[in-house]
Amino acid sequence: MGEQIVFGLKVAVLGLGTTFVALFGLILVIGLVNRVLHPQKKEEKEPNTADMGTEIDNPIPIEENSIDDKELVAVITAAVAASLERTVDEIVVRKVKRVPFHTPGWNITSRSQQIMTRL
Repeated sequence: MGEQIVFGLKVAVLGLGTTFVALFGLILVIGLVNRVLHPQKKEEKEPNTADMGTEIDNPIPIEENSIDDKELVAVITAAVAASLERTVDEIVVRKVKRVPFHTPGWNITSRSQQIMTRL
């Protein structure tokens, strides 16, 4: 009876060990394929001057936090009201959050659809 328990434990340890080794090998293969298909580029891209507006000779330095939060909310509320062709009283801005530029297009579309259905 004791020999059967020891044999069963050996088989269990061998099976678990084989599984972990196989999973670790799979992680390494996936990492290698990822590096081969998507190499990391270290060079920085220069900004495209065609997308930029005209340059100003003497730009005025603007502090990033110079606009008051209440003014920012008021401006955003007015812009949303104008784009939706509604009055400012019908719109409530609860939270202002900048959407990162790297957000996929489907995500931006989904957010705008959500906003339209909630109004």
